[in-house]
Amino acid sequence: MTVSYPRSGMSRPRIALLLLCACAAVFTAFALVRSTASPSGRLTVTSAQGPNPPVTLAQPLAGGERVSMSDAVSAWGGAIPLPDTPQVAASDVGTVWLNQVPGETKGDSQTAVGVTFPSQGLIIRYVRPGLPDPLAYFQAIDKLGLGSRLIWLDSSTPAVYTPGAADPADESEWGKMEIDAGGALIGVFGRSDEASLRAVALSIVNRASTSG
Repeated sequence: MTVSYPRSGMSRPRIALLLLCACAAVFTAFALVRSTASPSGRLTVTSAQGPNPPVTLAQPLAGGERVSMSDAVSAWGGAIPLPDTPQVAASDVGTVWLNQVPGETKGDSQTAVGVTFPSQGLIIRYVRPGLPDPLAYFQAIDKLGLGSRLIWLDSSTPAVYTPGAADPADESEWGKMEIDAGGALIGVFGRSDEASLRAVALSIVNRASTSG
């Protein structure tokens, strides 16, 4: 897979949005991001599968490599807030994947971590830096009318939920929940229903706030 990133003349908010494109298979807003990117600053993602390959348990992070959890934590620069619910816990972690793109300055560096939970049919993707204005961005996704809708995990945490396909075995069409927590954009998706994905996402938000 070839991923090219713009290096100059880009603000931090634009870099964050373009990073979303690099993880487009995780996030539901790929079309919106591409439409707001300037012609000269577009991110190009290609692979043998064509653009935007589906995210699966076998390949949860486009352009990433498989690493140990300790290596992922080291690259992330701190604790990765894993979920802790009756459905899924840190002890259920399967493979871990990492993709890093160094920038010209520390603030421009981009890091993505993918964590799989095979037994639960769940994948969690963490992308840093997060969104400069999560609510505005999620509202924009909601207004696209493409099946994703804005919800609130609690009184202060917006999220976007996208229902999955009827066939739970189709990993490329699992349900998705997107949140912004701990300075990272996080995608939670799997074969679970909305209530289960909501519980996992809220657990991550709570753990991100306690871990700093």
